[in-house]
Amino acid sequence: MAIALAGFAASDAIIKAKRSSDTISVTGSARQAITADLAQWTVNVGAQAASPSEASKALAGYSRKARTFLATGGLPAEAVTAPPFSTESLEERRSDGSTTGKIVGYRLFQSFTVSSKDITSVEELAGRLSELLNQGVAASASPVQYISTQLAEARLQALDAATRNAKERAETIVCNLGGKLGKVRSAQLGVYQVVPRNSTDVSDYGINDTSSRDKDVVSVVTLTFAVS
Repeated sequence: MAIALAGFAASDAIIKAKRSSDTISVTGSARQAITADLAQWTVNVGAQAASPSEASKALAGYSRKARTFLATGGLPAEAVTAPPFSTESLEERRSDGSTTGKIVGYRLFQSFTVSSKDITSVEELAGRLSELLNQGVAASASPVQYISTQLAEARLQALDAATRNAKERAETIVCNLGGKLGKVRSAQLGVYQVVPRNSTDVSDYGINDTSSRDKDVVSVVTLTFAVS
């Protein structure tokens, strides 16, 4: 009888142990709408000449015209920054494309970066770049970048919603099967995706879109719950 009782107790302990190890893993997701509140735009001007002094003189003229053009956008002076210009020497090339080591010219570049919360004014200025080209300035520009300074808060809001979504899914599944949802055993956060509004794009490394003014912050979280 003692042996039988011991066997029964052992089997009961095994059943309880198995029940205590039962878990369910559920993935939840959520989107948090966000609108960019900062625009950045970069204009590059360049000049090329046989000597450094000639290239510098030409670049100085182009830079003055670029500054004048940017000032017409109605933005404050502090909205425009201009780091030191860069210089590139041009070497003579042979017919096979290799260089001879002889310097035949110099190319200079100057960048102007516009950064402002007046997004509409930056967009209008970017749309008028042809005015600068019509003045004979060798200029190029990057697309306007739309940045949200509230991204950290939006990520937390998306994470909160994704966590609640995962829990609701788990409760629905477990309750419909006649079980009871227990405590969280583990949590795994996926990479954030900051995408254009309503976009379904995803990346294993995450996306940080700067091409659109209206965006969605997408959060994905996987929770593992104990069940009984």
